[in-house]
Amino acid sequence: MKKYIFPLLLFTSVIFVCSCSETSGRKNDSEYAAVYDFYEDTVSMVCEKSGITSREADRLFGMLVEKRMEKSPSSFYLMTDADGNEYYNLTSGLDVYMVYLDDGIVTKVLLYGEHFSPETESKDADAVPAETYRDYISVSEGSISLENITSPVTAGETAVLNIKGRPFTEYSVSVYYSSGKSSAKGLEPKISDEKGYVEWSWKIGAKTSPGNYKIVIAGGDEAIETVIEVVS
Repeated sequence: MKKYIFPLLLFTSVIFVCSCSETSGRKNDSEYAAVYDFYEDTVSMVCEKSGITSREADRLFGMLVEKRMEKSPSSFYLMTDADGNEYYNLTSGLDVYMVYLDDGIVTKVLLYGEHFSPETESKDADAVPAETYRDYISVSEGSISLENITSPVTAGETAVLNIKGRPFTEYSVSVYYSSGKSSAKGLEPKISDEKGYVEWSWKIGAKTSPGNYKIVIAGGDEAIETVIEVVS
């Protein structure tokens, strides 16, 4: 009987090692892990919150860094777009990505204001028609509320945006004009006060074309979208 015990233990050990390698080896062996110090944090967050495999998370990571993602995501959570489709909202610094999954497979990834997934039809997501304003307001859990926004605002003047969220929480704001995301001074991430209030103010470019433009506010594992109307 004893002569069968050692081979059995050896076989069990091999199976255990192989199974561990399949689930975690991909993460450690990825070429991205050696290059990006935020790889493991990103993959862990994505796997934990979406349930996708580490192999698929690795593929997603590659898609994100191709579009210059430079730091660990601060949030990754499920939302619904204007067409009623579910997607994961991923915030990294001032950038906000939309990650679409189908049965655990990444089907497309969009950076707000920019199309970059080959599977996705080209679409201008910068300017939002005024009649669809309400379709572009989306809150994940309702902790962020839009308190005030200067809209309409004349090109060349200053706009002010106020929100109420969770106390002492970092919130980012991204404004997307037809030329892309704004880098105007005053749009940096801010920490809410003890009551959850945050205010941003920035100057609208004098050459900004009249239209309705998307604004995304994110923080505390939530996000809200709205638009600002610029007039001449």
